[in-house]
Amino acid sequence: MTAGAVDAATVQMFTELITATEGQTVAVRVTRLGTAAGPVTVDWSIADDLVAGVDYGGPTSGTLSWTATDLTPRVISIPLIENAVPEPTKIMQVSLSNPVNATLGLFTDAWIEIRDNDRGFSMLTPDYYVQEGLGTLQFSVYRYGPTTSSASVRWTVANGSAIAGQDFGTRNVATLPTGIAAFAIGESIKTINLPILQDTLIEGPEIFSINLSQPSPGMLLVAPVTASITILDDDIPPESSVAFTQTKIVVLEGQPFAGVGVERTAITSLDRPLTVKYATQAGTALAGSDFSARAGTLTWAAGEGGVKSIRSTLPTLDAVPESPETFKFVLTDVSAGGRIDTPSATVVILDDDEKFPPFGAVPEGWVVPVDASRGWHVSNEPGNYEGAFSLRSEFIDDGQTAQIEVARAFTAGNISFRLRVSSEAGFDKLRFFVDGEEKGSWSGTTASGWQLFSMPIAAGSHTLRWSYEKDGAISVGQDAAWIDAVVLP
Repeated sequence: MTAGAVDAATVQMFTELITATEGQTVAVRVTRLGTAAGPVTVDWSIADDLVAGVDYGGPTSGTLSWTATDLTPRVISIPLIENAVPEPTKIMQVSLSNPVNATLGLFTDAWIEIRDNDRGFSMLTPDYYVQEGLGTLQFSVYRYGPTTSSASVRWTVANGSAIAGQDFGTRNVATLPTGIAAFAIGESIKTINLPILQDTLIEGPEIFSINLSQPSPGMLLVAPVTASITILDDDIPPESSVAFTQTKIVVLEGQPFAGVGVERTAITSLDRPLTVKYATQAGTALAGSDFSARAGTLTWAAGEGGVKSIRSTLPTLDAVPESPETFKFVLTDVSAGGRIDTPSATVVILDDDEKFPPFGAVPEGWVVPVDASRGWHVSNEPGNYEGAFSLRSEFIDDGQTAQIEVARAFTAGNISFRLRVSSEAGFDKLRFFVDGEEKGSWSGTTASGWQLFSMPIAAGSHTLRWSYEKDGAISVGQDAAWIDAVVLP
C-alpha cells in the first residue's frame, strides 16, 4: 500500500452462508473495496472435507484479480454434482488467502450447505454395542433428503448368537420384535427402544441384527440397511472409564464448529481395548438447521488412555434475536470392562444478535451490590422492548431491595434505557442512581408499555445502579421492574 492512501483495499466473501441443492451451480461472490497501489489478487480454495469429482466439479482452487481501480465483484462458480443416492446434508468451505495489494476483510470463508434432493432411509450406524445390564438399546433410523411429507420404513430383528426372549425383547417370548419407523413432516431421525435382558451367565459378547425393509413409495433403502448389535457381558467389572472433559460447552452463533473431548482413564488397568459410541441429540437446537447430526465410535487400543475429540458443524447464521439453544453429545454402548462416568455433554449456542443483554446473559462487569437483598436476572418473558431478553428484578419481600450496578470509565455522552414497572404506586419503586445520586424514580401499574429514560454523563469513572425497592407492606401487580435497550457511552 502506498503512503498517504485514503483507504486500503479489502477483499472478502459477500456472505458467510450459502444454501444450495445437489445438481445446482453455486455462485460464491467475492467483493473488493477501497483503493490499491496496483493490481489486486487473492487466492481461493475449497477445503478437503468434500471430494472433487464426486461432490462437486471444477477446480479446487484459483486466483481472483482486479485492476487497481476495478471494484466489480468476482464470482467463483462451483457446480455441485447430481447423483441418485440419498445422502445427508454436506458442508463445503471456500476460503480466501494470500491477498496482494489488499487485506482480507471480515468474511474470509463461505460455508455452503449442500442439501440432497434424493429420498431414502438407512440405519444411522451399522454397529451398536450395548451393555447387558443397561436395560435398553436405542437404535436410530435416518431419513435422507427433503422432509416435506410423512414417510415410513419397517424394521425387523433377526436372531444371532443373541436370542429373542433370552437376550433381548420380552423375556421368555421368542417372537422376533418388529415395528414401523414413522416419520412426520420435518423429522429426519427416529430413535427406537429395544429391551436388552439381564442374566447372570458369563457368556461373552452376543450378536443379533436389525434390518430395514418396506420403505414407503418414492423412498429408497441406502446402506447401511442392517445394524449389527453386540450385547457386551456385564460380568466383567469395570477396568477403565470414559467421561467428557466438559459437561457444558458454550459457543456463539456463527462459529463453524462445537467440539468436546472424551477421556479414558484407568480404574484398575488399561489392558483391555475399549470402544464407546457417541451421537448428537437434539434439544431446543435442531439437527440440520442448528447443528449437524453426528454419530460414531471412539476407540482406544490396549494400554492407551487419554482424550479423543468429537465435534459437530454449526452451519446456520441468522439475524434474529432468539433464546439460547441447546443440544447434547451422548455416550452409549461402552465395551466390556468399560464404564461411562458422564453420559452426556450439553452444547449451548448463544445468539449473537441480542443487543441487550448481549448473548442473553447479564453483561460483563454488572454485579449485585453487597448491600442489596437480591439481584436482577435475565428474563425471556413475552413483551421485551427489543430482542428476546430483558433484565428483571428478582423477587423480594417487604422492606427489601433488588439491585444491580455497573462501575467503569465512561466517555462523555448520553445514558439511555427503557424501563417498565408493575408495583404499588407511590411506594414500591424502581430508582436509578448515578454515583449514589438518584436520577429517576418510577412506580405503579398504569403506565402502558416501555418508558424511555435518557440523561447526559460526563467523561470519567461512574457507578450506575438500578434498585427496585419495597416498603413495609402490600404488593400490587407483578411486583417487579424491568430494563432493556441499555446504551452506555
